[in-house]
Amino acid sequence: MSDQPLVTIGMPVYNGAKYLAKAIEGLSAQTASNIEIIVSDDASRDASPAILAEWAQADPRVRVERHEQNLGTIGNFEWLVREAKGDYFMWAAQDDSWSPDYVDVLRRTLSDTPDADLAAGGNILLSEDWYKFRRIAAPAARRPSSLFYKQYLLRHARNGWFYGMYRRDVLFYALPLVREFGHAWGHDFITLLPFLLSGRVTGNDAVIYYQRITTNSADTLKPRALAKERQLYRDFTNTALKGLRESQLSAAERTYLTPFVIKYCNRHSVTWKQLIKRHLKLSA
Repeated sequence: MSDQPLVTIGMPVYNGAKYLAKAIEGLSAQTASNIEIIVSDDASRDASPAILAEWAQADPRVRVERHEQNLGTIGNFEWLVREAKGDYFMWAAQDDSWSPDYVDVLRRTLSDTPDADLAAGGNILLSEDWYKFRRIAAPAARRPSSLFYKQYLLRHARNGWFYGMYRRDVLFYALPLVREFGHAWGHDFITLLPFLLSGRVTGNDAVIYYQRITTNSADTLKPRALAKERQLYRDFTNTALKGLRESQLSAAERTYLTPFVIKYCNRHSVTWKQLIKRHLKLSA
């Protein structure tokens, strides 16, 4: 086996002690052998550093880097990509889990599909106490050159796809767009957008990403004030439309996909319904 890892798993951590040990256990138990697991601790103030130190000692593939100053959500996610050595890359959330062959199967899926840059598995949503309440299928069969497939991707994109596997060199092209967007809430769907517009996305339902749905992200990252919600929507929409303009699509293709991108913005930043409801409440 080469000393160069084939797959890098990057886990951004911030005050994740509640579920962290189980999440790293799930990564350490993956059937894929030639992997590295990089954990970026963004100046956590809970027991996360102690948990991470134990795992770094237990599994030599686990490398922990602790930042004394907080990088922020976008900075922490990007830092992991830049530190990765593998040809393939996936982010791993600090409170989720994966089927044991998740990494191996998605890596092989990408290897067997040279015209795809992102592979996502099936997705099961869990409550905080591990109650399974919804299953989401992997992306459907693909025709990357088809506008109808790109339309399908924009309409059906899910957060779980963000936690699929990427060709690392291609992922770098999405980072400037995310950095320009600048908001933690919605940065996952801005990251996905260039892949959806290219149609270079595939899926494999043989593996499962178990995604725990908690209120933590919404409580800490989602804006609540009307002015900030409006700003988020404007920035998300402007960034998404810029991504569309800068894509390799023809002018006719961009025109066709524009309404689907607008709907994508409404669905994955702040919905028009939320904005109107907040406005009416403040006006009452």
